Amino acid sequence: AKSTAAAPINFKVGLRHDMDIQFVIDPYVISDDGIEKFDGVGDTQIRLKMNLWGNDSSGDAFAVMPFIQLPTSRNKIGSTEVEGGLILPYATTVSDSIGLGLMAEVDFVHDDLEDQYEIEYVGTGVLGLEINEKLGIYLEGIAVVKPDADEEFTSILGIGTTYEIANDTVLDAGFNFGLEGDADTFNFFTGISIRY
Repeated sequence: AKSTAAAPINFKVGLRHDMDIQFVIDPYVISDDGIEKFDGVGDTQIRLKMNLWGNDSSGDAFAVMPFIQLPTSRNKIGSTEVEGGLILPYATTVSDSIGLGLMAEVDFVHDDLEDQYEIEYVGTGVLGLEINEKLGIYLEGIAVVKPDADEEFTSILGIGTTYEIANDTVLDAGFNFGLEGDADTFNFFTGISIRY
């Protein structure tokens, strides 16, 4: 099945200097399973991010981010059950203009056909280059391992750019290329980040 999300939102609220809660919402999703097309509101994810070190400072940073996903979608767009997982993001500066981000993730997802939960593993690596104070580019590799699925391994290559249009407002755009497994051959994305 292929899906397109329009205007996904990641709304973050600071709880402490080193902790925030995030609400990830897909207000409108179009899903195509090859037979029928469905559209509507997607699932909602709630994350709690706790920085263990390196919060808002140069050098490296590491966080723990457990999350739960609620089945708020209808029309066969998302899951029918509560899902969740754990994300472990790490970031470091390689030089004044180069940054490296690594992430490990474990997801507990529900298989509706077999009516059971399965584990998926996700790993990403992103290398970012600051061209100037406003413009940056990045290269990202994504790997997904699904031990219980027909397509056990999926790999994706992403390339993108970021541009700061004003203080605390950043535009981003990029392309993802499916290299192997159950991934779109190509997709394009855009976004905006606003910090208050």
